[in-house]
Amino acid sequence: MNIDELKKLELADGEIVSVEFFDGTYESDGRVTEGLPPVYKIMVESRLGGDSYIRHEVWLPENWNGRFLGLGNGGIAGKIDPDNCRYCRDGYAVAQTDCGTSALRAGLVKVASRELWMDKGWRSTHAMTTVAKELIRAHYGKDAEYSYFKGASAGGAQAFSEAQNFPEDYDGILAFVPSNNTLYLIAYFLWCHICLCDKDARPY
Repeated sequence: MNIDELKKLELADGEIVSVEFFDGTYESDGRVTEGLPPVYKIMVESRLGGDSYIRHEVWLPENWNGRFLGLGNGGIAGKIDPDNCRYCRDGYAVAQTDCGTSALRAGLVKVASRELWMDKGWRSTHAMTTVAKELIRAHYGKDAEYSYFKGASAGGAQAFSEAQNFPEDYDGILAFVPSNNTLYLIAYFLWCHICLCDKDARPY
């Protein structure tokens, strides 16, 4: 499919907002990735009710190896890593989501938003996966032979969520240092702060 054909696609769980084509080099946020095959970068938005607003990025390389790689985010998320396209060198179709927290970083949604935390907790990664598989099927004319997910920290928590809630989404999942127990994680952050600062909260 070409750019115009991709732009016209209708997705069940999202809306295509932009399609770009790169061949050889991609630059974003001051970072340059070279050695890329011809590849399409597709931005998609999903709105799953209320003030839900999720962004996904899907990369579809010309040298597709028949496999799909979903990638986790980090921390509170809020953006998509521009370095994800490097996996296209090995032929993977790649996707990542902002976990629905871009709107939080932009001040458009309150931290207490129920929809925001439903998106962050489990909906956004599944929506990203559904959207990516739709695009793969439409662009290549067939489903991925294998689908994998990998993530660390918050991405590890995404991996746990996928395994628990949507085990049919992926054939293999790698969860590194998953920050799935938020209560203990925040307590750890506070303890480190106490240990490293004086009584006036000034770092030693």
